[in-house]
Amino acid sequence: MHGTLGVWGVIYVGIFASGYPSLSGDAGVATVSFFGQFVGMIVMGLCGFVIGYLCAWIFKAMGSLRVPENAEINGLDLTKVPAAAFPEGIPVSPHPAE
Repeated sequence: MHGTLGVWGVIYVGIFASGYPSLSGDAGVATVSFFGQFVGMIVMGLCGFVIGYLCAWIFKAMGSLRVPENAEINGLDLTKVPAAAFPEGIPVSPHPAE
């Protein structure tokens, strides 16, 4: 979602703000262009993907990308967060609300 809407916003600035100065009031400042926004979108996407991929690769090599198999089977609530969904003292209703 964040990537899609980020791309949408960057491209729309290139469409609707094309020709406007990128900094107001300064003479000789470059203007906003669709091509510039498109190149910026590609560069930002590559930077995010490459850094994210490298981080995931390092975590996988260290063996800490996934939780242990017993945590997958038991569920993360019981292994990582030692709290029950319904604490003691609060009874669970026998029938779902209608």
